[in-house]
Order: sequence, then C-alpha cells, then structure tokens
Amino acid sequence: MPASFVGALYAVGEVRQEMHDIAAAEDLIGSATQLRLVAVETVLFHEARSQDQWERKVASTLSELSRMPTNTPAELTYVTRIRNNIMLAQSIYPRLTKAGKDDSISASLQASLEARTVNSLSVITQEVMDAGNEFIRINREEAENAIQLMQAATAMVALTLGGVIFFVWRLVKRDILRPLNQFERGTEQIAAGDYAFRLNLHYQNELGSLANAFDTMSAHVQKTQDDLVVEAANSHRAELALQESVQYTQAILDNAADGILTIDHLGTIRSANNAVEEIFGYTQNELVGQNISLLTPDMHSSDLDERSDKTPTSQAPASTATRRELDGVRKNGQRFPVELAVSRSLHLGQPLFVGLVQDISERRRIEQMKSEFVSTVSHELRTPLTSIGGSLSLVLGGAVGEVPAAMRPMLAIAQNNSARLTLLINDLLDMEKLMSGNLRIDFQAQPLMRLVDQAVDSIRAYGEPLKVTFGINERADTACVNVDGNRLQQVLANFLSNAAKFSPTGEQVRIVVSAGATTVRVSVIDRGPGISQEFRKRIFQKFAQADSSDTRQKGGTGLGLAISKELILRMHGQIGFISEEGAGSCFYFDLPLCDERQDEA
Repeated sequence: MPASFVGALYAVGEVRQEMHDIAAAEDLIGSATQLRLVAVETVLFHEARSQDQWERKVASTLSELSRMPTNTPAELTYVTRIRNNIMLAQSIYPRLTKAGKDDSISASLQASLEARTVNSLSVITQEVMDAGNEFIRINREEAENAIQLMQAATAMVALTLGGVIFFVWRLVKRDILRPLNQFERGTEQIAAGDYAFRLNLHYQNELGSLANAFDTMSAHVQKTQDDLVVEAANSHRAELALQESVQYTQAILDNAADGILTIDHLGTIRSANNAVEEIFGYTQNELVGQNISLLTPDMHSSDLDERSDKTPTSQAPASTATRRELDGVRKNGQRFPVELAVSRSLHLGQPLFVGLVQDISERRRIEQMKSEFVSTVSHELRTPLTSIGGSLSLVLGGAVGEVPAAMRPMLAIAQNNSARLTLLINDLLDMEKLMSGNLRIDFQAQPLMRLVDQAVDSIRAYGEPLKVTFGINERADTACVNVDGNRLQQVLANFLSNAAKFSPTGEQVRIVVSAGATTVRVSVIDRGPGISQEFRKRIFQKFAQADSSDTRQKGGTGLGLAISKELILRMHGQIGFISEEGAGSCFYFDLPLCDERQDEA
C-alpha cells in the first residue's frame, strides 16, 4: 500500500482521536461546573441530597477523567493536575456539610467558613476547568496538525491515484486497446478477402495466445481458400472432362451396331439408343416408359425381379451379363429372333439393368444353312466312306490275295484316314442332331460302375500304342444312375482317349468314382501338359483345339468335348475340369443318383 495513502489514513485516525479527546475534556469541564453549583446548593439549602449529588458528580467526573488520554507528557501532566484538584475538592467539601451541622459556632463564623470553603472549591473547580481548557487547546492544535497532515496525505493520495490511473491507461492502451485495434483491422481484412494478413503480436499472455490463434486461423483460411481455388479449377476441368465423356459415351451408344436398353427392376425401359430404333422400328420417345415385354413378349419383369433379389451392395461391381435367345416383335408386329444380354448394376441405390439386343435373324439363317449343309454332306459322305473303309479292310485282310509289302503301308494309311473321316462325320452328325434337338436319349436306370468298367476295357487297346495304361483308383459300386448307357460310354471314351493322347509315355490315366448324398462324380485324371489359360474358356466349344503344334499332332475333330457337354447336360448332369499347366488335368462330370431321376426314366 503506498505510504501517502497510509499517511492519509493515519491522519484521519488522529483527527478522529483528537476530536474524541476534546469532547472528553469538554465533558470534564461541564462536570467541574456542576461541582461548583452543588457546592453553592449545599451552602444555600443544607440538604442531604446535595451531598449525594456531590458524590455522584465526583464519581462522574473521575469516570470522565479516566477517558482522557495520557499519550504525551503534557496530557499526563494535565490529567494528573485535574485528578489532584478533584481529590482536593473532595477533601474540602465535607467542611461545608460539617459547618452547617455544628451549632457550637456562631452564624457569622459559620457563614465565614462556608464562604471560604465555597471560595476554595471555586478556585479548585476553576483550576480543573482551566486545566481542561488547556487540554482542549493542546488537542485542538494536534487536531489542526492532523488535519493539515490529512490534507497533505490526501493530496499525495490524489497525485498517486492520478499517476496510477495514467500508468494503467498507458498499459491498457499499449497492451489491450492497440491489440484490439489490430484484431479489428485483421477481422476487416479477412472479411475483405485478404487472407494473407497476420497480426504478428508477440505477447506472453492471453492476448498473445489469441493473436497466435488468429494468425493460425488466417493461415488455415488462406490454405483452404487456395485449396478451394485449386479444387474449383479441378472441378471445372473434371466437369468439362465429364461432359466430353458423356458426349463420347453418347456418341458410342448412338453409333453402336447393337441395341442398348436400360431397364429398371420393374421392367420399365428408361433409355434406348439409335440401334434399338432400327431393330424394332419404335422411336426412343415411344419406348421410354414402356415395359420390356413390348419388345420381347417372352421376357417379363418377374425375370428381372429374380435378379433384383440378388442385387449387390453399392460397392459391388455390376453382375456378369446373362444371354438369352428369344423372339422379338417389331412395331409392325413381325416376330424375329434376338439375343438379349442383361447385366445388373446399381443406380442411385436402385437396381438397374442394361440390355444388349442383337438381331440374330441372319445368324440363324446362316446356322440353318450350315446345319443343312453339314447334314447333307455328312450323309452323302458316310456311304462312300463306309464302302472305302470296308474295301480297304478286305484288301489288307487278304480277301483279294496277298498284298505286296511295298503297298501295305500305303493301304494302312488310307484305312486310318478313312477311319478318321468316318469319325469326323459321325461327330458332325451327332452335333447336328444335338443342335437340332433330334438326338434321342434312351434313359435307363443302371449301375454306373458297369458302364465305367466297359468304357475302360474298350479303351485299353487305344492306349497300347501310346504305352499308356488305365486304372480305377476309387469305385462306387452301389451308385445307380438313370442315363443312356451308350451315350455315357461315348463321353467316357472321349475323356479317356484325350487323357491317353496327352499323357507322357509310361503313365497311367486314373479314374476316380466318388458318390455323394445326391450325386456321383466320375473323374478322369492325367499327368499331361495341362490346359493353358487362353484355351480354358473355349475348351467346350465346337471345333475347339489348342493352337500348339504338339497339340495339333495329337489329332481330333475338336467336337468331342462339345458333344460330351451336351450329352451330360441332357442327362441332367454337370461337366467341368480342373487343370494346372505342367501338372496335368482332371475332367469330370456329375450325375444325379438314380433315386432322384426315377420319375423321368
């Protein structure tokens, strides 16, 4: 606390104390006056109550005297002087009461004693009053000095407070108002778009922390603004690229030779390209909003609903297209064959189907012509080839005499080629019957292992020149299947002959028959070169053969596996293979056990 402020407080206390002391002295003077009056009343009235009043006034005066301070030698002197005079007055006062009661002295003498006693008491009380007045004078002087000190201290306090206020104002102006003005200016700059503005106020207090936070915010806003500018530029470029992509895609769709439709899960057409107009004769406006059954009566929304139940999540890719051949209807009512490939995807969380439509009228016509040509040629070739093959067999068998040794190799080559041509024609005829639906399947319930054993026995002679053997490693003797026995042996012969052709010399082709709860699997396993990745997707197609020279040298029509697949499918089974390049292959087919197919037999 500043010394001037302490001095002011001290001066105020001194003034209050001196005024209290003066009041006490004034009360003492009043008591002395009352003592003088009591003395006079005692002389005049000679009453006992005057003596009581005197004693009470003396006690009151002594009490008031005890309140008077004795902090200084002068005050102590005056207080002692007053106390002595009061004690002297108290010792003289009894003379008045005694003189009034003594009848032995004359009245004049009694009056003279009373006058002297009253005069002595007057002198004594006057001395008390004078001492009190002198005490009051001293305290008034001290009070005036204290007041002057208080005024001086108050002035010092005022000056000190003024200095403090000025100092605080300078601090506020420097450390608060100026930073606040900087904050205001910074806010205006940021609002005006000047995100590079920085306060740069380095204070080690809350304002400094706030200024650092403001500068950090400005830097972040500037970076965000720069990023937004870059993003806007990128977005504009992306929008232009998207527009170009949309235009490019639309140009592809409009100029595609195949019809392209988008269909929702209810079968409603959402869009169509120009090729759809050319194929069906409807305009795009006429098709949008119509059901797909308008173009393909055999296809209904229920077909799509079944696919919708399997709709993947939004993260899953679109499903593989499913191809179907069915009849289409043009606007003029003409029916014609079309191939419709439908794939599934998601659009805005809802299933969307994309249909690819092809008019296959020309393809069907060409296939019909090819089928008729193959059938005609095959029938026309079979008879002479049979005759040639039989004649060559007779000649080589010596039916017409001994064949010269030089001629025998040439005749054997002719006989082998004739047999190959016969096999090719038989395969062509079987394929033609399968494609036309004219191949008859004679279902009969029979033990599977009997058919497998017969197929293995009949193929052993084929493996001898190749030095390849056949072995059944696992059997299912109780398995019964409902199949066409001859056709199933044809499939087994194809599997076994292929395995023998591609097995290394001295290897064994293994046959494994394993029965499950409802199906039985027959597997033919070899240790050949395996099937290349490029050829796997074509292996069951017609005339499919691997392109390597080694594979070509093995011979074959390229129809065996295609015929085998069709035969197994018609006997209600499944066919497939497992292969690893350089480690061999496993061809298998699955057939339902006899109990599940009895009704169809």
